[in-house]
Amino acid sequence: MTEMHFQPLDTLKTTKRLEHKGLNQPIAEEISTVFKEQEDSTFKIISQLATKKDLADLKLDFEDLRLSTSKDIQELKLVTSQDINNLKLSTSKDIEDLRLQTAKDFTHLRVSTSKDIKIAMLTTIISL
Repeated sequence: MTEMHFQPLDTLKTTKRLEHKGLNQPIAEEISTVFKEQEDSTFKIISQLATKKDLADLKLDFEDLRLSTSKDIQELKLVTSQDINNLKLSTSKDIEDLRLQTAKDFTHLRVSTSKDIKIAMLTTIISL
């Protein structure tokens, strides 16, 4: 918040002015005290208010944040897209490797089963 400057109430001068207008001293002092308390309370409130410059600075900060966030989101989209493409390629390769290994395993199983059948047939023929 920007610091604001103002001329504080001179209670002695105000009391003297009120006395000069015909008020007795205790009443003039009480009125001056009430004015001073009100001034202090008002200053506390006013000192918390934002100025036009404060708001303009805040607007610039928000714009910087928006741009930075937008850039971060675009970078994240790019990286995520690259990661997804890499995962697709890796998964495709893994599936192809698995397909080839399965084909080899089936071929090996066919050859092995065929051998076992031939051995069983020969054993059966020999035992006859």
